[in-house]
Amino acid sequence: MVAFDSREILQTLVGERDSNLKLIERKLEVSISRDSKGLLISGQDTDVDLAADLIEQLRDLLREGENLFNGDVERALKMLSGDRRARLKDLFRDQVKIAGRKHTIVPKTFQQKAYIEAIKSHDIVFGVGPAGTGKTYLAMAMAVSSLVQKEVKRVVLCRPAVEAGEKLGFLPGDMAEKVNPYLRPLYDALHDMVDYERAREMVERGQVEVAPLAFMRGRTLSNAFVVLDEAQNTTPGQMKMLLTRIGRHSK
Repeated sequence: MVAFDSREILQTLVGERDSNLKLIERKLEVSISRDSKGLLISGQDTDVDLAADLIEQLRDLLREGENLFNGDVERALKMLSGDRRARLKDLFRDQVKIAGRKHTIVPKTFQQKAYIEAIKSHDIVFGVGPAGTGKTYLAMAMAVSSLVQKEVKRVVLCRPAVEAGEKLGFLPGDMAEKVNPYLRPLYDALHDMVDYERAREMVERGQVEVAPLAFMRGRTLSNAFVVLDEAQNTTPGQMKMLLTRIGRHSK
C-alpha cells in the first residue's frame, strides 16, 4: 500500500488514463488498484517491493514540486531495476548553475543527467540522440558554467558549415557574414543562457569564440571548453583534426 495525501499528486503520478500505472503493471507483472487512501499493489514480493519503491520516490518528488515528463517513469523504473539503492532525487538535484541567469538548468531525463555527469567526469564526450533532446543545449550550458566559474579561460563553439537539405548558394558579405548563418544555432543557445550584452562582451573579449570547424586546423586549444555541434556532418579527417586540437586542461 502506497498512501497519498493529495489527489492531485496521485492523478499526476498515475498519468493520463492511468498510463503510468499500466506501464508499471506491464513491466513488473504486478497489479495496481486504487482505493480511498492510495494505491494497492499485488504480485510477486520482489516485484511489489520495486513497484512500491518506484511509486513512493515519484510521489515524494511530486510533493517537492518536481515535474514528470514523458518517459520519466519508464526511465526511473529502468534506473531502479538496475540499482535498487538509486535515488531519483539525485536526478533533479543535478543542476547547472550559470551566474546572472534567473533559473538554473536541470536535466529533464535520466539520459540528460548521465550526459551531464559524463561531461563533468570525462575530457571527451560524444552525445548521440534524436533532434531536440538537449545535446547541444546542455553542452553549451556546461561550457558557459565552466567559464563563469573560471574552470576554463575560454569557450570554443564550432560546427561544420553544412546546409540542412537545401543549397544556399553564394552568400554576400565578408567571411564573418558568410559563415554567420551556419553558426546561428550556437548563438541562439548562448543568448538563452546569458543576456545579449554579456554574450557580446564575452565574444568581444575572446572568452567565447564561435567559428566554423574548418578554421580549427593548426590551432592548439588549451584551458578551453570545446563544443562541436552537428558532429555527424564531419568527415573522419575533420573529426581527427578537431580531437588533436585539444590541449592541456581542456575538454
